[in-house]
Amino acid sequence: ASCQLRQSGHWTAHRLIAEDRPDLVLHLGDYVYEYFGGGDDLVVPLDAEPATIEDHRVLYGVYKRDPHLQAAHAVAPWLVTWDDHEVQNNYAADVPRHDEDAEHFAARRAAAYRAYWEHMPIRSTPADDGTLRMHRRVEVGSLATFFVLDGRQHRSDQVCGDRVPTFASACPELGDADATMLGEDQERWLDDGLASVATTWTVLAQQTVVKALTVGDLVPNVDQWDGYPAARRRMLGSVDRHGVENVIILTGDIHAGA
Repeated sequence: ASCQLRQSGHWTAHRLIAEDRPDLVLHLGDYVYEYFGGGDDLVVPLDAEPATIEDHRVLYGVYKRDPHLQAAHAVAPWLVTWDDHEVQNNYAADVPRHDEDAEHFAARRAAAYRAYWEHMPIRSTPADDGTLRMHRRVEVGSLATFFVLDGRQHRSDQVCGDRVPTFASACPELGDADATMLGEDQERWLDDGLASVATTWTVLAQQTVVKALTVGDLVPNVDQWDGYPAARRRMLGSVDRHGVENVIILTGDIHAGA
């Protein structure tokens, strides 16, 4: 599951998840959206995007009172990670989407991370600087190893002004070999972890589309892994180098499924 915007409608999908009685639910980000307003019982009663811990508690309160979401949480354990909308659309690490937000963004992000920690089933504790470790490894017997990734908190800023779409020929930054989606420490952690997998299945649970969706010179979305091709080669190279078989990559973000 991913991308549940409160104002867009009632979450019958979560009711169906509960009826299916799964063994595990993975939520891959955008559990809440920073958007406010709306109508009727779907309204988020804020006057602006949430910036303080109090604002974010109101936001989560609105989302958490949905009975279908409550049922999905009650039926199975959840394994979760975040994406961007828990803080701000298309932010990258400590860089906001809009330059005018830079002065107060660190406090806003820390408040959002704290609220996420308060309301979600995770064991990590926020650090003194407001960061929160989200990448972790979960094994289910001999069946599967889940690598839950954080592709938002440690990434490089999006290339070429995060233009949608971007033309590769006009964006030499796409060739930056040092650009990262996961950050150096998380990349190293994942590589080390892939070297020791002993389960039948290996699952990379992460936020954005890994498969190349480019069309000729056109890169539709540089916020996804298409904007970080060197980082994608490193991640998939780790899988190949360690001979990991039966790999499943789970993706959120794009509001589409197959």
